[in-house]
Amino acid sequence: MTPASLRLATIAARDGGSFLQRGFERSPRGDRLVYEESTEAGSAALALFVDVGSRDEGSGERGCAHLLEHLAFRGAGPFDRQAIADRMDRLGADVNAFTTRDLTCYHAHVLAQDLEAAWDLLWAMTMSPWLTAEDLERERGVVAEELREAEDDVEDRADQAFTEALWGRHALARDVLGTRASLDRMRVTTVRRFHARHYGANRLTVVLAGSGVSRILDRVRAALAEAPSVPDLTRTPPAAMSAIRRRLVPGQEVYLSLGIPAPLMGEPDEQAWRLLGIILGGQNSSRLWQRIREEMGLAYQVGAQYNAYADYADFSASAGVAAERVRETWSAMAEEWVGLVRNPVTALELERAKRQASTGLVFGRETVEGVLHYLARWATVGVCPPEPGEVIAALTDTSLEAVRRAAAEAVARFESAAAVGMAGPQRALRGDPRPTFSRPCATETMSPARGGEHAGQ
Repeated sequence: MTPASLRLATIAARDGGSFLQRGFERSPRGDRLVYEESTEAGSAALALFVDVGSRDEGSGERGCAHLLEHLAFRGAGPFDRQAIADRMDRLGADVNAFTTRDLTCYHAHVLAQDLEAAWDLLWAMTMSPWLTAEDLERERGVVAEELREAEDDVEDRADQAFTEALWGRHALARDVLGTRASLDRMRVTTVRRFHARHYGANRLTVVLAGSGVSRILDRVRAALAEAPSVPDLTRTPPAAMSAIRRRLVPGQEVYLSLGIPAPLMGEPDEQAWRLLGIILGGQNSSRLWQRIREEMGLAYQVGAQYNAYADYADFSASAGVAAERVRETWSAMAEEWVGLVRNPVTALELERAKRQASTGLVFGRETVEGVLHYLARWATVGVCPPEPGEVIAALTDTSLEAVRRAAAEAVARFESAAAVGMAGPQRALRGDPRPTFSRPCATETMSPARGGEHAGQ
């Protein structure tokens, strides 16, 4: 492979002991390879990310991306179902897969000595799944059970409802699992066409992390070079909506999520919004945690977060509460959100948030799987991953004024166009528990629960 861009670096680790070799390669047709080798790690993690998720499904394909990922474990390349299971167990490896709205990932965590065997298995599962009608019928039942589990998960249902409220009819709002009806209608010819249309070298990102990964680089490059290409990916960014969506889930708890669209990954104020999420609800001293959990005792679980991707992002807050305390919790959440301007972010809050974000990055990279996901965050969108010190420097350099500007924008969007998702028993979803917004949200009658986003195997 002749890289269009190549970055190699050998640097001394901050602990002064090990050395890391990092590389990022992208070929002219688009396939990406990123790796980071450690001389001290005793294991390695590897993954193949495919640029296809539930948002890329066409008419009659709802749930196809996720179902295909399941079927890969039933036979691929030279491995039948039993051979796949046998290799996984003989390696003592963690081999798994997951599907999101944007990506499908096949990954493994193995001892360094088993890298070649793990790579051969993952490559076969990704590029050469058997996809037989008999296997589809069996796996249809497995995914149906996954759907039923999702329907009973109040947090999962609220998250799906919030996604639908924020992105409306856009493909991003689709449930990764599909629906019971779409699963029943799925045919093996549909799955085969989906794989042929989306699984090509130009839509792959290979990520390697840990001990010995440089040993299989040529093997990976050769596989990518020989693999066929498929049509390039085309996507339409979503336009945010202001709506409320409710999902019925039997039980005693209600889960609430409310949020707004936010700056995209890589935009100049990305770090300011990330820190603002921590200040609002991302640590023990955060405003939502202190008010709703510690002072009022309303919720066991409460928080806020900023999620940024290549062409969409959201800033949201959520809580799980007893059905009879929904309105009280909504009011407290709204007061703390609006309070980001009424009671401006302080220098102490910002200092604590920076420390939380920086230590979280360092802690996350202490395992080879953590390093893999760190690299994948950038490489899957075609960007050379920055060194961790660069990210920490960007966090450290974020000013109080920048965070206060982000807070002002977050409050303005919240007051004019917040999206709301909620799930729980019917008695708690009647009426409109929200605070008064200057521009009311559109509403929706209550709907039965439907399957939501889950990791695959």
